[in-house]
Amino acid sequence: MAWATVADPGPDVAILLTGCDALAATIRGFRTLLPRATVLVYDDGLTPAAVAEVGTAGGILRGATSGSRRAQVRRMLADVDADIYILAHGVGPEDVCLAPLIVAEIDGNARDLVDVSRLAAGAGGDAGDRLLSRAVDFLFGQGGDMLSSDFKACSRRFARSYRVAAAGPERASALDLSLHALRLRLPVGRMTALSAGRAPSSGPPPARTIAGWLGLLHLVWRLLVEERPRRVLGLLGLAIVAAGIATALPPLTIYRWRGTLPFGPATLMSLMLMAAGAGLGAAGAALDALAAARQEVARVGVENIPRRGERAPPQSSVSQSSVS
Repeated sequence: MAWATVADPGPDVAILLTGCDALAATIRGFRTLLPRATVLVYDDGLTPAAVAEVGTAGGILRGATSGSRRAQVRRMLADVDADIYILAHGVGPEDVCLAPLIVAEIDGNARDLVDVSRLAAGAGGDAGDRLLSRAVDFLFGQGGDMLSSDFKACSRRFARSYRVAAAGPERASALDLSLHALRLRLPVGRMTALSAGRAPSSGPPPARTIAGWLGLLHLVWRLLVEERPRRVLGLLGLAIVAAGIATALPPLTIYRWRGTLPFGPATLMSLMLMAAGAGLGAAGAALDALAAARQEVARVGVENIPRRGERAPPQSSVSQSSVS
């Protein structure tokens, strides 16, 4: 008796919709292009008529998670088991045509994350966005152009590793998903759409407040310390040691002429500064080793998750008759 291999029906796709306006048209578009896909809608503010339209169009309504955006994304990735997840936040019917291309990019080109950005005509951003993009480019050498859009897609490997990743400070979902891919050095694809998860703006972006700038600078500082602690804390430690040496110059001058080192405030301050600088440098080296070990363990865990083409194909119990 021989075993017959079942033909591959293609990847299982889950489309997760949040913050969409034309829900019914968007769902119908996804269902037309990807008939086997599961479309889930996360929204608690729909009217009864809109809820009926979602069901008629073929979508499944789920309640939005109360809490952070990170918690909502993790819940969405855990709600359904799929090979490809399309996180469509704020997309419209005009972006639906990219769905087959996204599936082909992940399944055919072995990408773990696909970022769908806006057209360049509307993606300038303000100075704060550019600062954050430059910081990400400095840390990873790429990825600064993936922070403006919440329209992304990921593979099963990415979803499973993201769900079990250690929780960190609350960030925008686009930044959090991009950082996860960059830290684990996962293959990333890029596409361009008309709106790509952000409503078109009729004017310049609103100016940031002082609190907004302070929050942005704190975010950039946290990223620098998390990803490059030895470099950042080492440079800061060298600066503090240099300040300690500069503070010690007057006591050293007195020691040169008198032969005795005066133990005064300047001497005490210089010793404290040099000790603090050395401590910061040592802390940076230790944190860098811990961060490298943590990321390596995460990479090994991701590599142990097979891709769709690497998993054993299903087999049927249909026996083939032998020819005598």
